[in-house]
Amino acid sequence: MKYSIFTVLLGLIAFASCVSSLAAPQLTPLFTALLSVKPAAIGITVQGGEASIISITGGSISGPALNATVSGGLASASMLNNGTYQMEQIDFYGSTTDETPFFAAMTGTGDLTPLTSRMQLDIGGSYAYLATGYILVVSGPTPNKTSVIADAYLVT
Repeated sequence: MKYSIFTVLLGLIAFASCVSSLAAPQLTPLFTALLSVKPAAIGITVQGGEASIISITGGSISGPALNATVSGGLASASMLNNGTYQMEQIDFYGSTTDETPFFAAMTGTGDLTPLTSRMQLDIGGSYAYLATGYILVVSGPTPNKTSVIADAYLVT
């Protein structure tokens, strides 16, 4: 599931056009992550909705900037009674094809399809530039809800 770059740029361009001294941000495709997930294991009733914890059981990352295997992780989400997400946090880890370890943390708000979030990537070696860049991610569940697909872009 790929999201149109037009969809991602629309919000960024609208903001940039309001500030005449700023150029529109540029998005460079980095990779697509496919995260395998188990159904929510814990549902906790909170004011206005429910919070859940979801296990990430593995996955893969492929693209021009990064190719890797996802070993595992956790996702947590707070869903409001009206069906929107108040906050979502997705943390996962693994190693690249050249055995460089990484840890990724995605934080976002809004509706689940698609969810726009920021990824902070702890990684070194030849990938260190990804640790200091602003990574925008557009993600959503697969139709059978056993995986999440996340398209990552470097914002410059």
